[in-house]
Amino acid sequence: MKCYNKKFDNRYCEATNIYYKSRHFVFTTTAYYEFPSDFVLLSPRNTTDHQSDRLSYMPIVTNRHLEYDERIDSITYVLSFYSDFYDMMKSHYEFLFPVYATINNIEKSVSNGFDRQFLLFHENPYLNQLFGVFSDKTPIIADSIRDIMFLKRVVFGMERFWTQVQTEPYNYHVSFEKLNGLKELAIARLGINITKSTNLTLFTLSEHHFDNFQNYRQFYDQIKQDCPSSNIIWADLIKMDIKTAIQYATQASAIVGQNSNALIVGFWLKPNSFLVEMIPNKFDCDKWYEDVAKYSNVRYIRTADNSDNSFYAKTAEQKELLPKCYSREDRCRDPDCYYRLKHQIFLYYADEWNDLWNFVCNNMF
Repeated sequence: MKCYNKKFDNRYCEATNIYYKSRHFVFTTTAYYEFPSDFVLLSPRNTTDHQSDRLSYMPIVTNRHLEYDERIDSITYVLSFYSDFYDMMKSHYEFLFPVYATINNIEKSVSNGFDRQFLLFHENPYLNQLFGVFSDKTPIIADSIRDIMFLKRVVFGMERFWTQVQTEPYNYHVSFEKLNGLKELAIARLGINITKSTNLTLFTLSEHHFDNFQNYRQFYDQIKQDCPSSNIIWADLIKMDIKTAIQYATQASAIVGQNSNALIVGFWLKPNSFLVEMIPNKFDCDKWYEDVAKYSNVRYIRTADNSDNSFYAKTAEQKELLPKCYSREDRCRDPDCYYRLKHQIFLYYADEWNDLWNFVCNNMF
């Protein structure tokens, strides 16, 4: 067995000649060995909210080979995922990015072949399309295995980009150089057709953000009027399946939207496109989309609510709490303050946004 990264919260391991049955992994070796109490995590975070995804039983070690009913000779990745994976941003930062980096490290290249297998402890239909980026095989769900299975080569867990739980609970630390080649591979494997440069602009705002963005309809109508040369469409990317959202992004010259999970598709924009993130007053915690834009050579613009310097809230209590949250040094670590600041009411006025918008409009392809 070989493990990568010394610290438990970012460790993943590979081993050979493993047996599996009923949530028990059996390792074969002639050496005397005991697993540490904290052996390995299977999820992209250093915790998991699925009880069923935890290695509840410590691996068994034996010095003899067992009889088995099914054999898998291709490399098998044993993984788990967080329950809120019906989330476009997490599907990238907690699946696509770390799995790609892990496979490249283990196999030297994802493109060496696509007969690798995934073994999961629960199914997540939202990710089904993305598994196809890495494998031609349907993932195996552990509870569907009734007999003893022999696994020739196994990888437990994956590289993690979400490890600073206490100090930076809402930030990822991605080594983007480990993602080189991912965009080209995924686009080819998903069968996405790349079109020539267009002047398509996506304005993305999901329904559950309507109450926060108070004048979204007027804003949308105004930016369409002020940039007639661009084909500006309203695209609720969060409601789309992942492949469709990526397809839209590869066709766009600009994406404009509130700071929501949908902006992760900025990763798929062509170089020199624009990604414009609209944030509420004084919200300064996340760099998720700035980071992916930088990697993809996309021009990133972060613009704050420009109505005035006040906090807006639905209740007097919330309005009192917002400035208190902003004054705290740990506002980005405290879950309540983070949520309040990120989801506060805000207003955007297109006529006050003209200089920025004119720059975007005049510099599209």
